[in-house]
Amino acid sequence: ANALCRGAVPQAPILIVHMAANCPSAIPSLLRGCVTAYKLAEKAQVLQPVQDHSEEAENPISTKTGPSGADIMKTCIEATKKIASLSRCEAFNVIRMLKEENRMSGIVLDILISQDALGAATFIVENLTCASDVVSGSSHCQDSSAATMDQGAVVDRLGVHRRRIISSNKLSLRNRMICQDNRQSNGPLQVRQSSLEQVQHKSELCKLLIEDRSLSEDARQCISRCLYDLTDGKDIKDISMGEASLLIQAYALLILQVGIGAGSTGGSGSKFVEDTMSSILRLFQIFENPPDSVLPAESSRDNVYQMALCATITACYKFPPIGDTKGPFMGGPAVTACFDCLQYLLTESVPSMKSAVFESRIVGFIIHRDLSNFLEILHKIIHNNNSIDRASCQYDEELSGLGNMCLWLS
Repeated sequence: ANALCRGAVPQAPILIVHMAANCPSAIPSLLRGCVTAYKLAEKAQVLQPVQDHSEEAENPISTKTGPSGADIMKTCIEATKKIASLSRCEAFNVIRMLKEENRMSGIVLDILISQDALGAATFIVENLTCASDVVSGSSHCQDSSAATMDQGAVVDRLGVHRRRIISSNKLSLRNRMICQDNRQSNGPLQVRQSSLEQVQHKSELCKLLIEDRSLSEDARQCISRCLYDLTDGKDIKDISMGEASLLIQAYALLILQVGIGAGSTGGSGSKFVEDTMSSILRLFQIFENPPDSVLPAESSRDNVYQMALCATITACYKFPPIGDTKGPFMGGPAVTACFDCLQYLLTESVPSMKSAVFESRIVGFIIHRDLSNFLEILHKIIHNNNSIDRASCQYDEELSGLGNMCLWLS
């Protein structure tokens, strides 16, 4: 497999998948060969400009032969996809190896979207929050009591043991998120980081989502569908706080770092905004909130509420009819859904005094147009309490969109 991929043989993916189908015991070796060839091609692409310059100086008329690093990487990706298509079991084996090697994150996400939607949301949160950690220079993590759980299974709220894929050096975010179901959370969600090199590679998923429109639409549509399924015909006792928080954070990260998209499908544009805003509104309408006079000091829904409020605000100012318009503002079902969701979160769904204080801070930022601090708190909540790095985002454009949103609300 390694030789076929490094030779960029056009029939290599077909030959490799046929060998895998005829000899299942050889699949790990075949997959390892594809990954190794990919890593070597990746390294060659980095060194190639320096080598080309050196060869040009020594021999101006020299000609290069052999496949390029890009061709080898493309062959490796195609072969890996074909191995994953053999069965659901092999798909998750591919995910496990690619996660261990921190390579081909686009394939991992693509497989998870089709095989395990909640796992896809977990992968998005792990990668996009780690991308934030690289630019801000932070690398913190706190172990939770869930660290003592068996790392080969996760117990969902029905008590069924489900196998999951984990990295060898960390407890998966999904485990910790689901385990906080209907319990008081003690702080913002955190993601373990094993090394700076590993985290830096994870940030490549953000670039890939920006470059690959099809993959980003699939990711957004996956999160939109999960949010809808979370609330469709559900009672409050059937909703997991951890799952809700995970999905809303994945939604916020996609909008903040990748964008809403310009299409008209369920994975981009106004349709995507309308569907997700309606789902978040429906989620909080299910909850029974105490009257203002008897608000508890804290609630198990505080983290979900804060994340949902920040995600809704981000969706509003990232949505062009609101964020790119200084007035008169355009209408439409998506804009109406944004307004209804934001109004409900600010007026009707505050679960505790802690959330009431947070809500009052948000309202103060909107009224006084304190855009810099407003953007800072949005990034801190969505990115797991990491400070915003102005060089890592289009800071002036973000402030402009946020200012237009404040104008729209007034």
